[in-house]
Amino acid sequence: MASRLETADERGKRKARILDLIYYFGEDAEEWVDLKLVAEDKAIESWRGKNPTEYPPYLCLGCNRYWCYKLNVRKKKVVDYLSKHIFGGIPCDKRICEVCNG
Repeated sequence: MASRLETADERGKRKARILDLIYYFGEDAEEWVDLKLVAEDKAIESWRGKNPTEYPPYLCLGCNRYWCYKLNVRKKKVVDYLSKHIFGGIPCDKRICEVCNG
């Protein structure tokens, strides 16, 4: 996985190595290259430089569940529900989630 201390040059070299492997293995690339990890790296890169408070947790007024926005592998902002066991009781803004809002 990409490190926060990794320079842009190192990231470029890592991406080139991954693309080389995919080209080398051809149709069998999925068997040898962990494409989920590559997708996670892309999501991490899109989060770099962003303040973590840009996607704070909320408590839904409709279903009483904790939720927040997150980026999926296509870098699209989606709703993710959080564990009430972990996040229960934290002070946060109250907002109706997209599921309850319809």
